[in-house]
Amino acid sequence: KSSTLLNIGEHAAKLGKVVAIFTTEDPRDRWNERLLAKHSGVAVDKIYRRTLSPMELGAVTNASNVVREIKNLHIVHAHGMTAMEMIRVATVLGAQVIGIDYAQKVKSPEPRMKLHESIEASSKMFGDYAGKSGAAVVILSQLSKEVEKENRRAMLSDLRYGDGLAQEAKLALLLHNPNSTNHPMLREILVAKRNQGEKEQVVKVSFDGAHCRFLEHRQWSNEEMANEF
Repeated sequence: KSSTLLNIGEHAAKLGKVVAIFTTEDPRDRWNERLLAKHSGVAVDKIYRRTLSPMELGAVTNASNVVREIKNLHIVHAHGMTAMEMIRVATVLGAQVIGIDYAQKVKSPEPRMKLHESIEASSKMFGDYAGKSGAAVVILSQLSKEVEKENRRAMLSDLRYGDGLAQEAKLALLLHNPNSTNHPMLREILVAKRNQGEKEQVVKVSFDGAHCRFLEHRQWSNEEMANEF
């Protein structure tokens, strides 16, 4: 989920949009390390552990210069922040694209609220803000564990405590790993809801998890894999 949001945010920033990603779980350094992995070609776990060869260190150093040039991308550590507090920060930054990682970790606006009530209230606040400001708000969500247990594609109803989130969403995309033996990098993006346009579409992509990036899906040969990664 986080890699998806990071890729969306980076592309939006390169198009000149001001982007604010609110991370409720991973620290900012983890997001920066994912960007370094994407642009350096060095596996993200090596960057996490700081176990780099001299050549890899050079690649990461060069990638850091590329990452620094992404001026409009702001990563905000938002642990313990409510939706309203995130909206205030986004307003100060002038954010045109806002990413929330993730719905179930956003602090409840009222301490006595149950989780599904909190998510519904926060979703309404983000939805209202998007409507008034014109900003795009991208909210990540966990899925029900039943999806993995039953080994099937997710549905909109599988959002964990996400009835309110599904109701507010103008567009809902679900990530699915078909666990393909022949194509282990294959991922499917399911269009579960779309207010304008066709829904129930399936988009196939390749996910390079080692470098936190998505690629056009095709069958990779062993030689191509070695050259690319």
